[in-house]
Amino acid sequence: MRVCPHCREENSDRARFCQSCATPLPAQDAPEVRKTVTVLFSDMVGSTALGERLDPESVRRLMGRYFEAMREVLEGHGGTVEKFIGDAVMAVFGIPRLHEDDALRAVRAAVEMREQLHALNVEFREELGVEVASRTGVHTGQVVAGDPARGQTLVTGDAVNTAARLEQAAGAGEILIGEPTHRLVRDAVVAEPVEPIEARGKADPVAAYRLVRVIAGAEARARRLDAPMIGREAELGTIIQAFDAAASDPGCRLVTIVGDAGVGKSRLVLEALARIGDRATVLRGRCLPYGEGITYWPIREAVRRAAGISDEHPPQEARRLIAAAIQGVERADRIADGVAELIGLGEGARTAEEGFWAVRRFFEGLARTRPLVLVFDDIHWGEETFLDLLGYVVEWTSGVPILLICVARKELLERRPGWAASDVVMLESLGDAECAALLRGLLGTEEVPVGVTDAIAGSAEGNPLFVEELLAMLIDEGMLVRDDGRWSSAPGLDVISVPPTVHALLAARLEQLDATERRVLEGASIVGEVFEWGAVAELVPADLRSGLGGHLMSLVRKEVIRPAPSELSEADAFRFRHLLIRDAAYEGMPKETRAELHERFARSLERAAAGRLPEVQAIVGYHLEQAIRYREELGGLPGAEIIREAAHHLSEAGRRALARADMPAAANLLGRSLALLPPDDPLRPHLTIDLVDALRELGGFDRVEELAEEGMALARARGDRGLELRFELRRLSYRLLGDPTNVVFRDHISQVQAIAAEAALLDDPLAQGEALVRAGRLLGDIGQAAEGDRVVARAKECLDRAGVVSAELAFVMALTFSWQGPRPVSEEIDRVEQALASLDETSPIAAYNLLGLAVSLAMVGRFEEARALGRKGAAILGELGMPVELAATAGLTGAIVEMMAADPHAAEAAIRPAYDTLKAMGEMGRLSSRSSILAEILYIQGRYGEALDVADETLAISSTDDMEPQILARSARAKALARLGRHDEAELEARTSVDLSETTDWPSYQGTAWLSLAEVLDVAGRPQEAAAAAEEAEARFERKGSTVMAARARVFREELAR
Repeated sequence: MRVCPHCREENSDRARFCQSCATPLPAQDAPEVRKTVTVLFSDMVGSTALGERLDPESVRRLMGRYFEAMREVLEGHGGTVEKFIGDAVMAVFGIPRLHEDDALRAVRAAVEMREQLHALNVEFREELGVEVASRTGVHTGQVVAGDPARGQTLVTGDAVNTAARLEQAAGAGEILIGEPTHRLVRDAVVAEPVEPIEARGKADPVAAYRLVRVIAGAEARARRLDAPMIGREAELGTIIQAFDAAASDPGCRLVTIVGDAGVGKSRLVLEALARIGDRATVLRGRCLPYGEGITYWPIREAVRRAAGISDEHPPQEARRLIAAAIQGVERADRIADGVAELIGLGEGARTAEEGFWAVRRFFEGLARTRPLVLVFDDIHWGEETFLDLLGYVVEWTSGVPILLICVARKELLERRPGWAASDVVMLESLGDAECAALLRGLLGTEEVPVGVTDAIAGSAEGNPLFVEELLAMLIDEGMLVRDDGRWSSAPGLDVISVPPTVHALLAARLEQLDATERRVLEGASIVGEVFEWGAVAELVPADLRSGLGGHLMSLVRKEVIRPAPSELSEADAFRFRHLLIRDAAYEGMPKETRAELHERFARSLERAAAGRLPEVQAIVGYHLEQAIRYREELGGLPGAEIIREAAHHLSEAGRRALARADMPAAANLLGRSLALLPPDDPLRPHLTIDLVDALRELGGFDRVEELAEEGMALARARGDRGLELRFELRRLSYRLLGDPTNVVFRDHISQVQAIAAEAALLDDPLAQGEALVRAGRLLGDIGQAAEGDRVVARAKECLDRAGVVSAELAFVMALTFSWQGPRPVSEEIDRVEQALASLDETSPIAAYNLLGLAVSLAMVGRFEEARALGRKGAAILGELGMPVELAATAGLTGAIVEMMAADPHAAEAAIRPAYDTLKAMGEMGRLSSRSSILAEILYIQGRYGEALDVADETLAISSTDDMEPQILARSARAKALARLGRHDEAELEARTSVDLSETTDWPSYQGTAWLSLAEVLDVAGRPQEAAAAAEEAEARFERKGSTVMAARARVFREELAR
């Protein structure tokens, strides 16, 4: 069939002009396309036995009548019968034209076929003494569709095979539908799950449902009309004003609510009717998208509701009820006859004018004593005669209050531009804040899990139906779970698929475009959500380029795309109105076409950006990668050259992302590059070490050690000892982070120093510098900050010689030795402030220095400045996509600042994310430091039992020579034990903490340990000894220059002396 681009009438293949509107039909151009369709297989049961009982002529006649009846049913619901195979029939819904309700049409057809067979069996019993039965399978899925007139198969794909297997598994009289079909129709059917079917040729069992019946009048997916209406007050006001105007100045007022599918038209009508309440009689009718005798279907529904007519009423009784509904109206019998004939309840030869008159007078009769509200839904599907009737009612009604509310998509205004002269309420998409409010309403909570709102709102782009369907999909797939009244989300929200209901809606909308507009959209979908005019010109056929501007503006007028700023240049650009529209257009292309267009676009980008290739390498690499992917999926072998090109572009983009500390982008790009490269490619080990570093910052510890081992083997095979040492350094580091209890830090330092020494002999400053950074950091961890500082200075010399800027070096210099080491606070403040003056304010190095400076300022009582710097440093880490550092480092420094400021509740709020994040990751190395501080915070809050538990946890997961958690956890544990009356244990623990601290060169931690001992002794009733310990603490805090803690120790000592 050929679809008219003007009126959408389906014409025969041989037609040159539309058989409905006489528009010339474009030349046939039917390339293969990918579509999501619904396939129906139905087979006659027991036909072999039938052949044995009946004469061949009788069998042939029976089969002919059976197939003709089945064809009529299938085509009546919009299906295309592809073929009859023996005694089976196969039909496809969605060919040649997709409809948003193809799945529902298919199951309706299946049920009607079963009913039609019952009727045929009455005839077969009477004429031939036999009965026949059938079994049916229905399945929805993606297929490749061709043009049979050109010798192509109508549809090919797994959906066809699965529908056939479902049919074979069904019993006599049964209809089995697949899971994808059930998802699309579940609210319009009664269906029972059956045991998954072991189908021949299928690796996994096929989920299926037994279709019991289709619910008359039900929509395939029921809308959540119980959800709160968000916004729309102005639009609602227009409807209520029209009702008030009709009531105060009797006549018929028309309000038409226009908007895209799912934008909230029905919800707005429901709210308006609720506001009107019992002040009016409300009647509703809906235009159907297909079927026979549907012209006046909406009038039929409204009249039946008004008169109380049911399916059991015979025509004469129905006519009497119509007359009774307007009893007392002049010529009521004539009106009832005219209405009954118009809606198919009577026979007669009345003219259209008489029918229109009867309908108007019927509605006027209903509105005599009470205002009448008529709501007609989906009038964009209405026949022209029905729309004429509505116009007649509006123009000729007088003297009674009637409000006519019509609900339509924007296609109505294309068909009838004059309709816009009435009150038209245009519903636009919701804003981001309104989407978020709708989501909270749908979930029934103010606490929506992090990431859910952005994920759904970003894809739905303001369409309430899309919000509902995306939310339902996440819940159905277990990505959003409710437990004990709270919602939680699973990983993977950054990539969510299009719900099948939404895909069907958008794909059907795209089918309404003419062939040239679809080709333009397909080219645009290759580029992405935003695309430049010139980019699309490179991707469409040559004969479309001269008229491309007109096609693009036509798509703008049809609200498929909109003008938008370019992301690459100053050229004219456009954006898909919904990202999901882009996805639907893209998925409609065969994979072979996608591969060709992706490579073509990559080449055009390379040419256009020859002088600034680094800016677009990630994009070029992506498009080459997609071309490779689709060729592999089609069973082809992409050339080695295109694979090397794609890997090169992705790796270069990934390394630049790593250099600017954009860790999510770096990990993504480097991982994809590695996935393309062959195992023996010389670039693999270098990319692997970069990927390891990116994953470390993102918390990807599950892959880090595996990649480090792989990288070591690659480096060893290439004879690159320096690179092998760098991998060994990372492997040692990650083992320490994962399980520090089995590591003696001093032994670890010896191993790292050995690596540094070997790297020096190799004259490899990069490997030597990285090893010295680790050695310096570990020296700081065991309490030798001064020595660590000297080692780190040597590391900086090596890394400078290698031309490398190290974020880890900056971390150690800014944080490890700032509040721990012997350098006075005042000197530390001066050093960091000078360093910040020359740093890029958006780099992780700047973030670490800001966080270190925040702690130093807090130590001298400059709390507000400290908090501001802490927030700024945390914001930088967040912008850089470093979630582990954001939680672990910014959380740690924030907690220390708040402890200095004597706000333990704010301190807990800062440290909890760090504690939870590291614990969930299994990163015990840094968890022990954070948990030791949490123990102290809990103690300050008087939660002694919890403090003791967390302190015990800290000691269980930390190395015996990792001084920070050992000192802090034992100090907190000692004080908690003292408060719990276990004084001997408390004193022993406190003195152990003091002894450990005195082996370090950390004045602040020495002061903390002595002050904890003082408190333990005071609780035990030994004030003089406590005062002496407090004096020791004060001296050490003063040596560091920590005026806040020195004052605290002094006040405590003075109180003890009273």
